Amino acid sequence: VTIDVGCNNVAVRNSEFYIGLRQGRVRGAEYDELIEEFMRACTYRWGPHVLLQFEDFGNVNAFRLLQKFKNEFCTFNDDIQGTAAVALAGIYSALRIKGCISKLSDHVFVMFGAGSAGVGIANLIVSAICKESGDNCKLPEEARKQIWLVDSRGLVFANRASGGITDTKAPFAHEWSGGEIKDLDAIVRAVKGTALLGVSGQGQTFNEATCKAVLLNNARPIIFPMSNPTHKAECSAEDAYKWTDNQCIFASGSPFPRMTIKRDDDDAKAAATVEIVPAQANNAYIFPGVALGVIASRATRITDDMFMLAAQTLSSLVTDEMLAKGTVYPPIHHIRAVSFEIAARIAAECYRLGIASEIEPIDIRGLIRRKQYNHSNSTFYSDTVFNNLEQEFMHKPEQRHYEYVIVGGGVAAGYACKEFVDLGITQSKSNSVCLVSAEAVLPYERPALSKGFLLKQPLELPAFNTCAFAKQCNTLQWYTDNQIEVRLGTKVTRIDYSQKRIFLNNGEPITY
Repeated sequence: VTIDVGCNNVAVRNSEFYIGLRQGRVRGAEYDELIEEFMRACTYRWGPHVLLQFEDFGNVNAFRLLQKFKNEFCTFNDDIQGTAAVALAGIYSALRIKGCISKLSDHVFVMFGAGSAGVGIANLIVSAICKESGDNCKLPEEARKQIWLVDSRGLVFANRASGGITDTKAPFAHEWSGGEIKDLDAIVRAVKGTALLGVSGQGQTFNEATCKAVLLNNARPIIFPMSNPTHKAECSAEDAYKWTDNQCIFASGSPFPRMTIKRDDDDAKAAATVEIVPAQANNAYIFPGVALGVIASRATRITDDMFMLAAQTLSSLVTDEMLAKGTVYPPIHHIRAVSFEIAARIAAECYRLGIASEIEPIDIRGLIRRKQYNHSNSTFYSDTVFNNLEQEFMHKPEQRHYEYVIVGGGVAAGYACKEFVDLGITQSKSNSVCLVSAEAVLPYERPALSKGFLLKQPLELPAFNTCAFAKQCNTLQWYTDNQIEVRLGTKVTRIDYSQKRIFLNNGEPITY
């Protein structure tokens, strides 16, 4: 559901293609009344167990609406709570890596970005520190002192002269006598940060000095640039590893490619070569499982602790082999299994708290298995129903590379396709030959032409009965009398169908 309350961008609003309300955005009491009316209408229509997930609400509204509605409706905000849970899961995994500070309560976290996502992560880390087992359990006020926020004005602290301490930042505005600091590396050194998380949306703000500053306080520094897309990531995986002597524990909001690094091994005399799979802190690990557990149990509320449970479950699915490859999350293609495990844990918690309206089953995992959507069980599902749909209706051909392209639709083109089979060219590669006629593009696959796509506009091919083909769209030369010239790099080959001979670049003919 998209709620339209207007648009403040005049240029967008006046565009002929704009389909929303042509007015400035509604704010204040009128806006709040609309949101609340929508929430109440949904629960009136579908019942108190209807799940309402907030997505992409701005900082000015996201946090306060969550606080206003979470104890009255079955609701959560993925940008705040989902992001917090996936970040905490990565931290839980990092604690298991040899060399990293192993207790959550011994870390000092620097949160670069003090919006709803940053504060949401900070609040969940506080809850996790308070619930950490051991003799040194901390109260929330003590736990908050291990987290420092950094906003656009620099380090957040009590009575900051430049101001900007909102109600959501205030619990993390600690007493500080070191004055205002804006440089991130100086902040990390001043507070002795062992973990650095970025949710600022400011690309390339974790520089070499910043990453090295974290390394000074933690032999295996935790560096999570979580902003996305890629150009907004605070740093790249390659830079983070390079600047920390390949010692960092890395996770990002955007995907980064695999890499090979050398890292000192205590059990080996020389540095070991390790393949690293940079972890992606994707909310998709969290919100589907949380939602499935809530929906399956028909819960009427979603508690903050559920996201800590989701983080613990997600981290528990990370194997030692995964950690050795530098990833603190399971592979994304395991997402259904991850969602299932989280859903089972969340549903069990809903029944434990007495907020589930579904009759408690003997087998909770069986309940989740029945509720989890499986597209292959749908009577309308087909593996091939969408094949070539875009090409057929949008006239956008696939971007496929063929070893040979045959142009023309006459007799010579047909002979060319046949000769490729006879010469064995298509025996090992099914996509090695493609025929282009005036009206269609057809892949030539053994033993014949397969379904291709129509061209949006007919090609202007020569009127005579011939065709041309070339490797990866190199130069084409047209000849009459059923002759074709092929340019494969420096080698020029001419095929004369009338005499059934192939001429190599040295002029030596091969008769077939």
